[in-house]
Amino acid sequence: MIVISDTTCITNLMHIERLDILKNVFHSIIVPKKVYDELCTIPKQKLILEVENWIICQTIQNITIYEQVITDLDEGEAEAITLAHNLSADYLIIDERKGRQIAENLGIKIIGLLGILVLAKQKNIISLLKPLILDLVNVGFHLNEKLLNRVLQSVGETW
Repeated sequence: MIVISDTTCITNLMHIERLDILKNVFHSIIVPKKVYDELCTIPKQKLILEVENWIICQTIQNITIYEQVITDLDEGEAEAITLAHNLSADYLIIDERKGRQIAENLGIKIIGLLGILVLAKQKNIISLLKPLILDLVNVGFHLNEKLLNRVLQSVGETW
């Protein structure tokens, strides 16, 4: 399975010290060079990345898609979308609305942090979603309450 990730999901899981969820759901992920660089701007995250060999950094080769999307996105998102497109990824992990829209328009299958947490619960990697969501909110993860309720209900939990 080929899974490409943007910065946000990795950073949020690092902040709540639950990067293991991402590893247990997908086993390995690929990040483009710009995302890797963004993650490494925080010393603690850089140390984690140096140890976690299941997060693989890859440089984009074909920049055609990158040139099409860079005017609307930051460099990390643009590289992640490009890499996902070039590698025909099974998933692109991305939470930002504009990036998700562009990726979907390019036929890239996307998943966000909440979707990963739902998969983790379905695979019995985690037992409850709500405590993790509370941890994420406490570190600044923004959620639409309607979406949050729908996601929790989908796994048999309530807010």
